[in-house]
Amino acid sequence: MILWLSVLLAMAGTAPASAAFLSANPRLGESLLNTGIEQVAGDVSREGLPGFGGIWLRGASEFFVAPANALTHGHHPLPKFLGGDTAQTLSRLDPKIHREFHSLLRSNLKEAGIPLNVGGRGGSAADWAQYMNTHPGAQRDAFDAVLGVSRSIDAKYGTSITQDVWHSVMGGNFTPHP
Repeated sequence: MILWLSVLLAMAGTAPASAAFLSANPRLGESLLNTGIEQVAGDVSREGLPGFGGIWLRGASEFFVAPANALTHGHHPLPKFLGGDTAQTLSRLDPKIHREFHSLLRSNLKEAGIPLNVGGRGGSAADWAQYMNTHPGAQRDAFDAVLGVSRSIDAKYGTSITQDVWHSVMGGNFTPHP
């Protein structure tokens, strides 16, 4: 019997990508490895699912484990709360890097003198639009903070967020505020 573990775990909010993922995610890795599951094939594709590759693991049943790109978050290079369009080319980020990005962005926005929260009470897209419309230059300051964090994350992890930010800016993929 073949169990599509990746599909089940994706529904639960996690989907392992490889033995490296199992090592990096000890709770899930232990739960699979303690059952005697072993990797039996490398990068494989499942017939009928073009481009959907992963690894096969064998244990009491066989498991197909999703590829690494199933573990990335779609990141809007220009945050939507700062006026970025929903339909931007998304940067693909590891979830931990994505969280780090937004944590740094919150700090950098505060350091730039912008007092709003990011999300939650007083931090909605409407709150930000109102603030940027009544504080000329605030969107530029916020975009500068986005670029600063993007450069920092790119240097640390080898991502290409800065390039994606510029692509969105040059493509006009945002609502301008004075």
